[in-house]
Amino acid sequence: MNLVHQAYPIFGSRPRRPEVSSLRRELLSARSELLLQASNWTSPHIAREKSEDALELAYSSHQWAVDDLIVQQASAKLRQVERALDHMRDASYGICRECRSDISLSRLRRQPQAVLCTGCVEERLEHLSADAL
Repeated sequence: MNLVHQAYPIFGSRPRRPEVSSLRRELLSARSELLLQASNWTSPHIAREKSEDALELAYSSHQWAVDDLIVQQASAKLRQVERALDHMRDASYGICRECRSDISLSRLRRQPQAVLCTGCVEERLEHLSADAL
């Protein structure tokens, strides 16, 4: 059963506000770093120089794949940071979408985009494993 967060106007006055403010500063800093990295990133070129050396071609292909993976990971991290900041703006950050309890600060530090508490995650995993049998 999903509840709409507007039914819970107490979000803005949660006692964990200083801890969330600290996380917000960390997320803003991480976003700035990721955006700076993105602005300095030179995209890998698909068109490669013609070379008769198979080893050079293999290395170039490998390097392009590694560069592409780095860009994908940085983009995913930036999306996670942006999502967490959005939740902070609408005062739903740190509140479990399922049970409406606080998500632990240690979980939020590890996964700033977390929207479920560990109890609800474990419950979902139990249901998934039971369904798999």
